Amino acid sequence: MAEIVDIYGRPLSSSKLQNEPQTARIASLHSRWEDHPSRGLTPAKLAQIAEQAEQGDLEAQNQLFDDIEEKDGHVFSEMQKRRAGPLQFDWSIEPPHDATEREKKNAALIEQIIRDIPDLEDIILGMMSAVGHGFSCQEIATDNGDSGWYRDGSFWSIRSVLFRPQTWFQVPYDRQNTIHLRDNTPQGSPLQPFGWLTHVHKSKPGHLARGGIHRVLAWLFLFKMFSIRDLSEFLEIYGLPLRVGKYPPGASKDEKSALLRAVMSIGHNAGGIIPQGMEIEFQDAAKGASDPFMAIIQWAEKSQSKVINGQTLSSDIGNVGARAATETHKDIQHEFILVPDTRQLQSSLTRDLVFPITTLNGLLTAGANRCPRWRFDTGETDDLALYADALPKLVNIGMQIPASYAHDKLRIPLPEKGEPILSAGQNSLTPQQPDQTPPVTATAALRRGDREHNPPSDMTALLGRTAEPAFLKMMGPVKELMARASDLGEVRDGLAELFPTMDAQDLAETLTEGMLAAHLAGRDDIEENL
Repeated sequence: MAEIVDIYGRPLSSSKLQNEPQTARIASLHSRWEDHPSRGLTPAKLAQIAEQAEQGDLEAQNQLFDDIEEKDGHVFSEMQKRRAGPLQFDWSIEPPHDATEREKKNAALIEQIIRDIPDLEDIILGMMSAVGHGFSCQEIATDNGDSGWYRDGSFWSIRSVLFRPQTWFQVPYDRQNTIHLRDNTPQGSPLQPFGWLTHVHKSKPGHLARGGIHRVLAWLFLFKMFSIRDLSEFLEIYGLPLRVGKYPPGASKDEKSALLRAVMSIGHNAGGIIPQGMEIEFQDAAKGASDPFMAIIQWAEKSQSKVINGQTLSSDIGNVGARAATETHKDIQHEFILVPDTRQLQSSLTRDLVFPITTLNGLLTAGANRCPRWRFDTGETDDLALYADALPKLVNIGMQIPASYAHDKLRIPLPEKGEPILSAGQNSLTPQQPDQTPPVTATAALRRGDREHNPPSDMTALLGRTAEPAFLKMMGPVKELMARASDLGEVRDGLAELFPTMDAQDLAETLTEGMLAAHLAGRDDIEENL
């Protein structure tokens, strides 16, 4: 294959894709052990770790972020929900705007190639780890050190993608939004084109080192751990009654030691022996309460839930109005967290997955702006029952509603030509049949007395169809009023003003003509029966 370039214009020969991955040449990365900076964490130490990250050394900060999720079950639980959010959406590869037939076929082929990639859901979850850390990097490689790219017949595809810990990366001191691989040099090594799936998640504004929400959670984790430690000490000191041993005068040193051992162990072992003549008394524990410690812990966990998922009710349900409040918070979470997360993710997938596969397989018909794009379907289905009740009423008052609008709102695709469709009053699918009968103009049929198409028993229905245009014209101002009105009171007042000015002349003429036609048809029937 000829020389190719990535989405940034960097050249890459296709022969290099099957060579060893970039990390295979840096042995120090694979032998690096975690330092667990959460041990002995203090406010001063946390501030130092954050400052080092801002200067380009991300290792300690990302190790701390991993510790937070391991040691704080509440953070882990909430982060799992956040990371798994995009998995609930269907996705597709969409051709560019105003796509040609060739571009549409290419997009369908690319989608099939991507759907055949193993463990695609794990790849998405790996990219979503950027929510906490600010970025994530996954290498197109295999466990045995080979490249993850391969040719399947005449097409390039991916056999394996491996998640790489954030501790393997750094940012250059002069480019704070650029990810480099740690290679024991001050600046690090730029990531190899077409060798990585990267995702920079902008949870909060700022440079890459400050973009992850774990920067906020780190302080809450620190305060929470202090409170948990203090609560543990409180329970150890005040949770057990005070034990006092009494020995008689003249007791020997050994007798005193035996009594002391019994006093110290009886609280845990619930049993012990002491010399005769000695005794142990249990005193009430000193007055104290755990409420202050629990208040700080609960405050920290509620704040963590707000930071991660924008609400608390999905993890901490109260007693009053829980369901209604949770539904409200769910809507807010969908609009302001889940959908923005997913849209950020689809941009990274387009850049690092769709574009390389499109380019390597020679399916890019023009520049990078004509590349197909990854799209998640983040829309929600509106209430079917509500629309089924409202749409007929709106149509009956004259509103002109396109069928495509209803299909879009209800997430129901329009049928393809010849595709089976559900028919009213049947329990099975019937093929869609195009209507081959030319339409009969109701007004013309009424005026010429077309008895074949319009027998007298159908005159009422025919009159309704004939009068429809005149009725819609008369109701036009009403339709405009309903479109701009904000409540029923405004509709009521507007109708009172519109009524004297409504033009009913065309409708009156149509009704008069219909009455005349009905009268003549009736006389014709009488003459036939005589």
